[in-house]
Amino acid sequence: MKKGNRKGRKDFLFDDLVTLHSDEIKKLHSELKEKLSRKEKEHDKFQLERKGLVEYVRRVRGVLMAPRNPEIRDLVAKLKIAKKNRDSSGKLRAELDSRVPPSPNDIIKSLKDRHKPLWTISNRIQEIPNLKEEIDLFESYFEYQAMYEIAVKSDEQEQIWRQSLKDIKTIMKEIKKFELDDVNSNHFTELQNKYPNEKIGWKSVDKSSKRISE
Repeated sequence: MKKGNRKGRKDFLFDDLVTLHSDEIKKLHSELKEKLSRKEKEHDKFQLERKGLVEYVRRVRGVLMAPRNPEIRDLVAKLKIAKKNRDSSGKLRAELDSRVPPSPNDIIKSLKDRHKPLWTISNRIQEIPNLKEEIDLFESYFEYQAMYEIAVKSDEQEQIWRQSLKDIKTIMKEIKKFELDDVNSNHFTELQNKYPNEKIGWKSVDKSSKRISE
């Protein structure tokens, strides 16, 4: 293999090190290891922080959303239904989209393109399809009809999914109005003892949830 031809070679990845002295390479290697070590420590720190925040949000939400009165009990029941609708519609929508990627509007356009030569006779003889072309057109037309039905169902699930998100947001807004009203005093005291530096409430939950996302 010619020296200038690097196809199939991997040693050229280290060309920038060829002119360096061994001590310089050792220094670069040491600096790289140090940087990686810092990144690993930073990663571990973030993971530990995230784990603590997740645990905090889980525990506080558990207390704030406990069935402490009939109103919250009903709201939590509605919230479970809304979340179930969100998850099921999202899953079904994804499954339908994997079968038919185009939108209904795209499919309608394709149907119209196939419909015209099937149901109209051109004045020019050369534009009239032969038997094989006509069969292909019919097959294609019916395939797109089936695709359209699937795409419409996907759109329906999209609407259910979007409505579920709105419902969840509305219900959570109603639940948060109760804040600490009628909250279990024993459970709340446990939270205060475990998290003495936190002001327990929905604001702290939202703040922690945002931090988790970040």
